[in-house]
Amino acid sequence: MRRACLIAPVCVLAAIAAARGQDGTPLPTGEPASPGNEQPVSKRPGRDERADELARLQREVHESFRRRDFASAERALRKIVELDPDGYVGWYTLACAMGWQGKTDEGAGYLKRAIETGFCDFNLMELDPNLAPVRRTALYRSIVDAWIPILQRRIDTQVQWARGRFGTDYASMTDDRLRLGYVSGFDSGTFDQSRRDLTRVAEFWERTILGSAPSASAAEGRPDPWVLVVLPRKKDYQRWAAETFGARAETIGGVYLNEKKMLVAKDLGSTLRHEFSHAIHWRHMNRLGQQHPMWVQEGLCSLFEDVDPMPDGSIRPVPSWRTNTAKRMERVDRLIKLEELFAMSTAKFQGDRTLANYAQSRSMFLYLAQKERLGEWYARYCENFASDPTGARALEAVLNKPLDGFLQDFRAWLRELPEVPEEGRATSVRLPFGVDAGDGDGVRINSVVGGSAARDSGLRLGDVIESIDGRSVHDRIELMRILADFEPGQAVDIDYRRGKVRGRSTVTLIQPR
Repeated sequence: MRRACLIAPVCVLAAIAAARGQDGTPLPTGEPASPGNEQPVSKRPGRDERADELARLQREVHESFRRRDFASAERALRKIVELDPDGYVGWYTLACAMGWQGKTDEGAGYLKRAIETGFCDFNLMELDPNLAPVRRTALYRSIVDAWIPILQRRIDTQVQWARGRFGTDYASMTDDRLRLGYVSGFDSGTFDQSRRDLTRVAEFWERTILGSAPSASAAEGRPDPWVLVVLPRKKDYQRWAAETFGARAETIGGVYLNEKKMLVAKDLGSTLRHEFSHAIHWRHMNRLGQQHPMWVQEGLCSLFEDVDPMPDGSIRPVPSWRTNTAKRMERVDRLIKLEELFAMSTAKFQGDRTLANYAQSRSMFLYLAQKERLGEWYARYCENFASDPTGARALEAVLNKPLDGFLQDFRAWLRELPEVPEEGRATSVRLPFGVDAGDGDGVRINSVVGGSAARDSGLRLGDVIESIDGRSVHDRIELMRILADFEPGQAVDIDYRRGKVRGRSTVTLIQPR
């Protein structure tokens, strides 16, 4: 189930993708888009027909902007906002179309409506040439002056919406430093641990990846938009996913919706860390006005699916089932050609050899991390993005060798990388219990297989295992990876939850039958 959840994370929704007109004028987007991603629409009668009509109208808007026929674009956009009044992209683009026709005050009003429905990218608003006529209005200047209160009202509204949507008993709080608004259905101890986990992920990004990267922005001195992080209980996530994604719900274990600045995760482990990394990465891309290709987006964010804690409280990415996949690809000479990987669209990345694409991308970034070149590569890449958006030249520069040389070293590194235990494969050690996935916040004991070792532990059926020797356990794959570092007969400390009570027990590991 975890693989299905992670192979197609949705990191951003945009109804109209970036493009350029014949005269070089960029078409309005409302927000940089991840090419090929679809907009999830609530499952309801007429959903497919509505989506088809929106897609047709969006193509019409593109063609109208290319022809600089803004009156035709306006007519199509009015139909779009009628079909999708709660989506800000239509309102934003309508503001641009009105501005180009000289109806700047009306355009500023539509920009205000876009903000009311979720638009919050100050950098884009200040730089988008399509919005230039609207920027001369008094209403636009008043929006700029009130930008910080606008962002605060937006996160307050989002938190209120999420509690109404997922559960009025959900806890909520804000993190001013990371500019996150949390809504959680878990108990306070689990909620606190999740926030600590995300803080460690953010600190890794800040210290290792973004530390030397450029950050100049038209929004210099203005805060980033808040991001809403929803941590729903399992049944609440399933209901929301079914209504949001329809038949695809079972394949989506978590999403970061950049258009809405909202993250929803089914589990509090690998999926949450992956999607939160998308939030951090998109925040930085928005500051720079860049949109990185899929091998960068998914490779970087997959890096945080499997991490280990360090003695100083930080984390480090480690080999995972994805690197196992890359090792098998290397063994049978099926690694993806680098030029092909670097140029891959979202549709191809997530639709053609998807597991292989994710595996190789994550493994390449783990290689850079272990060689202590990850931050240097990212900084050089961002600085030279205009001349090489693929990242290939940055890779050659920081490793001081051509791509063929990098690939040769990468393959040798893969061969030496340790293999990680996976579900369905034999392991050398296990707990004296059987476990199931629980509710995404640990693994639940559902059977006894170890006789005296199980009885001596004091653990019971239904107890939720949260960590082993201080290493968090959120799902069975994480459990297997952690247990691989031990031998049968070793004793480990297990932190567990029994109802609302937490405790610690010592458990002797056993050999699988």
